Amino acid sequence: MCVLTLITAFTAVIVAIVAIQQFLLAKEKFKLDLFEKRHAVFKGVELFLYEIVINRKVTIENIQKYNLDTQTARFIFDEDVSKFIEDVRSKARDLKRLKENMEELPQGEERHKIFKQFEALQMELYDMDQTLVLKFSPYLKFRRWKHGLIWELR
Repeated sequence: MCVLTLITAFTAVIVAIVAIQQFLLAKEKFKLDLFEKRHAVFKGVELFLYEIVINRKVTIENIQKYNLDTQTARFIFDEDVSKFIEDVRSKARDLKRLKENMEELPQGEERHKIFKQFEALQMELYDMDQTLVLKFSPYLKFRRWKHGLIWELR
């Protein structure tokens, strides 16, 4: 009877250890999945800004792609990143509108005025591109190593 009790207790301890390990593994898997979702949004913003700032290409198609790439942001980031993403979207739409207005006008003072607004907005988007990594890094940094894996996503 004593041996049976020991075996039962030993089995219960083993089951508890396995359950704890499964819980910890699931927790770490969640963190990795969250990282991957956040990184995908980051890459979407990065590529969109690259198209606008470097290639000077702002089209309805790349704005729509940006919207798709960033649609989950409000659920997986805090308000600061969500606002940043919305600001990029808003400035890109304004840039597209200014570009269209500028193309419709003949050379002259009005076109020059719109061009100056276009240039200023282009610089704002350039500045946003320069701060992109700083804005996203708190959400994408791995804070410490633990048993060969990196954890503690924000």
